[in-house]
Amino acid sequence: MDPRLGSDKSFLKALEEMSVQSGYPELKTVPWVLWGHSGGAIWSNVMTMLHPERVVAVFLRSASAASFRFDWHVKRPGFRQPEVPAAVYRVPIMCNAGVKEKPENGPLWRRNGVWEGELATFQEYRTQGAPIGFAPDPRTAHECGDSRYLAIPFLDACMAIRLPAEGSKDQTLRPVDSSHVWLASLAGDTAVPAADFKGNPREAVWLPNAAVAHAWME
Repeated sequence: MDPRLGSDKSFLKALEEMSVQSGYPELKTVPWVLWGHSGGAIWSNVMTMLHPERVVAVFLRSASAASFRFDWHVKRPGFRQPEVPAAVYRVPIMCNAGVKEKPENGPLWRRNGVWEGELATFQEYRTQGAPIGFAPDPRTAHECGDSRYLAIPFLDACMAIRLPAEGSKDQTLRPVDSSHVWLASLAGDTAVPAADFKGNPREAVWLPNAAVAHAWME
């Protein structure tokens, strides 16, 4: 789950080899959409810190790198908290944890830092103006549940916003377009267009457009 221990280099090497063997050289440099659960979410979070310029968007289900700050059940002394480069705050992210993962909602073995870590990631990134949302799933604990019904529209929306225009010679990822953003209170269940939001936007859940906002409300 920590790409710094070797899987980052292995992943890049695999993409390079695949680009040659498949005859699609663009695979070596194509941007990434990262979507992970538990250890896969931690991996995706850290990979975004290592390669922010390559990541279109990220969906973190049931963990983030910050989760190990709160993990009392399985100590991870070998996991070094990564530094967050400023470029990460330009990558759209959705943090999605199950409400039943909250420490007060389960037995001791369930208190694994997932809820606290995802919430800390959201709050810390959002204070920096990052396009990041927090979506508590009321029906699940540490499983994926129906999270794909939020993940897929979220990632689709972010790809439409960030991928270069078809035929463009400049393949740099585009900055986030804020013109269609919706916001919601962290503790609420209603989202509104950003212009209509009455609270502090740097504490609000960020949602890229109306379709994702409605999926989040569901």
